[in-house]
Amino acid sequence: MKKESIFQNRILLFVPFLLLAIAYAWKQASFPAYTGDDVAFFAYALDDGSLWEFIVRRFQTWTSRVLWEPITVLILQGPIGVFLWRVGSVLCVVFLAWFTFQMASRAGKANRLLLASASCVAVYYVPWSVLQQTGTVCSSMLYQWAAAACALAALPLVLEKYSFGRWELAICALACVWGANMEQLCVLMLFLLGGYTLYAAKMRCGKLWYAAVCTGLCAIELAVHLFCPGNSARAAKEVWTWFGDYGMLSIPQKLEIAFSGTMYWTVGLGEVFWGCVYLLLAVLCMKNGRGFLLKAVGLGPLVIWLFTGFIPRHIPSFPHLSFLLTTWGIITIETVRNLMAYVPFLLWAAAFAMLVCTVYIIMGHMPRALLAIGLVLGGFGTRLMMGFSPTVWASEDRTFLIMHICMAMVAVMCLAVWPVKQKMKQTQKMQ
Repeated sequence: MKKESIFQNRILLFVPFLLLAIAYAWKQASFPAYTGDDVAFFAYALDDGSLWEFIVRRFQTWTSRVLWEPITVLILQGPIGVFLWRVGSVLCVVFLAWFTFQMASRAGKANRLLLASASCVAVYYVPWSVLQQTGTVCSSMLYQWAAAACALAALPLVLEKYSFGRWELAICALACVWGANMEQLCVLMLFLLGGYTLYAAKMRCGKLWYAAVCTGLCAIELAVHLFCPGNSARAAKEVWTWFGDYGMLSIPQKLEIAFSGTMYWTVGLGEVFWGCVYLLLAVLCMKNGRGFLLKAVGLGPLVIWLFTGFIPRHIPSFPHLSFLLTTWGIITIETVRNLMAYVPFLLWAAAFAMLVCTVYIIMGHMPRALLAIGLVLGGFGTRLMMGFSPTVWASEDRTFLIMHICMAMVAVMCLAVWPVKQKMKQTQKMQ
């Protein structure tokens, strides 16, 4: 009977991921291939030479993403390639949900079926539709396939008790190289893997040598991104095309532009995805926080999102902050002496600080809190780094996707912890 029960539970765990695959396949069927950059750069790339010549030309004149672009070219050579891309994208999304479930199930002891369902819902509601903004296939390669590759690379660190063979670790390390070939993910992986390596070295636990190898691979990839001649050449062209004054901005100004743009998206637009995340975290913080002040911290991001974003956007007559987010950010030469220009910036900074504190309060003073906070900081960092690119605005909404994926993972991890902390409180009361 016990074996039968275990088998039934495993079958039930499979159901949410099957439903996710069906739902996302249906959604993705409406995403067109051969649009934008798909046609401009990849579909006819082999008309001008061999695939190797295309790789060399792109590396010298445009980009360091030379591991993903050849795959994009091959996919766009015919309907069979496009079909394989659609299947692969569905598998990547399902794998990201499964990876989220694996992290969450090790962060806490909540019902596994609940966590599996929550993981699938969270990943499904990442705004994947923004992949259509500039070439669906090429964007999918960078924001779905590369993200799944990074998750595969991190799998040996999540499944610590599973004994990986050498060939399995080699495949995961290769996935790390492929995933880090996308700049935002390279920075995220270097940050998370570097932190894990330092922690494992200090505590003498985990797969230290594997984490160190992957950290080194990400560091090498970052150097490739920084010194790639194509990236330098493209940056010069994009300054002229998209942001003529970019070279006159200081580093603090670039960071302010990226931060204001990021927080406007996560708070000021009143997006439902973020509202759901803030609501979940607020409820969990109210349950887990000790004392009024800690509970109030959890409400902060939700209240700011509600009254500065969601309500004013849906009720025009509702009083709202009057500010102008320009190409140069909120605090510009014209507004630097206007104190009201600093109000939205300070509110957004407070919302972000309270978000980090809320995650810490929910997760508790444990190693899992480091991972959750690392995902928050790293996820937001992938968008903040866009301030160092002249396409900070031209790249549009797809550059937020990595941050969305990270926050989906954090939300499910926090949900996993709730029942554990409730049981701890009940035990303390009985004692």
